[in-house]
Amino acid sequence: MTVIRPSWLYGERDRASMPRMIKAIRNGKAKIIGDGTNRLNLTYAGNEADGCILAASSPKAVGEAYNLCNDGEITLQEYFDRVAAQIGCKNVRKHVPYAVAKKAGFIMELVGHMVGRKSPPLVTRYSVWLMGRRVFFSSEKIRRELGWQPAVGYSEGIARSVEWALKHT
Repeated sequence: MTVIRPSWLYGERDRASMPRMIKAIRNGKAKIIGDGTNRLNLTYAGNEADGCILAASSPKAVGEAYNLCNDGEITLQEYFDRVAAQIGCKNVRKHVPYAVAKKAGFIMELVGHMVGRKSPPLVTRYSVWLMGRRVFFSSEKIRRELGWQPAVGYSEGIARSVEWALKHT
């Protein structure tokens, strides 16, 4: 058996993260959690799929565990800046402390449940955790042992993701 540990996926067909981010940026409600210098564990879904197929088909991978959790290094601020550029908006410069964002997510979730809202709120505790945490996992092992390299970089992947979200959500 081989274990693959993915992290935050983005790409076409994302009906949750990217559409909410685009809406928040356009409406001027987006905020950077913390100072925005934290590196994200962000992987383009197609790159993740390639890594899974590579690991599943490699005898060297049997009994191993691999992190497939980033296509390189990108900070939260850089990610927001790239999305904003794709939709023709100004960069997000408002910041909110992690603890405040987490509490806001809790309150928004609570209110959403109380009123029977079916779609997630703009901010959730999970989204705050994904974007605001200061934990960075390395994909170096799968790169070194199996030769995995992301075929799609952040510039192309973010452009594809935004384009798809604008057309389909």
